[in-house]
Amino acid sequence: MKWYGSVTNRIEEKGKDSIIEVGTPMTEYFWSDSYAWETIKVFDQTHVVVRQYKAVCIGGFASNEWELISDENQPTKELKKRYGNWWEVIRWKKQDLNNPECWRMPDDVRQELMNGKNEVIRYQKTSGKVRFGIARKYYDYEF
Repeated sequence: MKWYGSVTNRIEEKGKDSIIEVGTPMTEYFWSDSYAWETIKVFDQTHVVVRQYKAVCIGGFASNEWELISDENQPTKELKKRYGNWWEVIRWKKQDLNNPECWRMPDDVRQELMNGKNEVIRYQKTSGKVRFGIARKYYDYEF
């Protein structure tokens, strides 16, 4: 196994997920940073919706002491476990054709919606590793 980034992140991300219920914390691990999320909807143990915690630094300048606050205005993600990894579910709807940001829509999705489909679902592998049962915010100030 090749280790990269933060050793703490590599150790924590390899842990076993807990049972996922509404309110279960989640951490998304990147190279050295990590972001804390909370579960807000559970379809089953392989399909959930999570919302990012609002993280407020409480330890002073360049500190990694964070207060995690549940905030309905924070971004959400729908996640589905596929092939042993967590993937973000991206839903495109017919009304998205009128959205000014539809330039992000892939051409094949646009074509399917223009041909009469009401919704097109695509999956994108999450950028970081995901682990349920722990909420940890860490920001590497060295980069």
